Amino acid sequence: MPFDLTLDSGLIILIAAFDLYLVVRFFQFRKQLMVRGAVPARLVALVILCAVVVWQASQGKFTSYIAVFNVCTILGVALVAVTPSGLSKEGILCNVMPTPWAKIFYYDIEPYSEKKIRLRAHLAASERSLIFDKEQQDLVEAHLRANDVMTFEAYKASRQR
Repeated sequence: MPFDLTLDSGLIILIAAFDLYLVVRFFQFRKQLMVRGAVPARLVALVILCAVVVWQASQGKFTSYIAVFNVCTILGVALVAVTPSGLSKEGILCNVMPTPWAKIFYYDIEPYSEKKIRLRAHLAASERSLIFDKEQQDLVEAHLRANDVMTFEAYKASRQR
């Protein structure tokens, strides 16, 4: 049976290519991190997304290659879940997308729980949020200052001039 590039096999190839991209990003990010953090509620959202996609695929909504599609989807979600997040020399690594320091207007650090803090890095139209251990707060702030990221108070002061 010759290989037939239909919509079904094209979708599988696309998801497999995305999985390969995630594997490459995983190894890149793992080497670049200087301060490791976590994305809040990332795992919950990924599990829900994976369950919905796998359920729909099992119903035959996407492709006739149900098993291959489901394996590729679960692999992709697992890779996103284990890709490290945190601070690097280049910027904030959050999920699989890096944010360069130049795009961050200011940051704010707030308590998240008894033993955790939350870094909120504000961009032009969105924000990146990461959770760190409370013991890492000085290291996180030093890393942000070293990369010329303003605190919220400094940002407000610069806007009032």
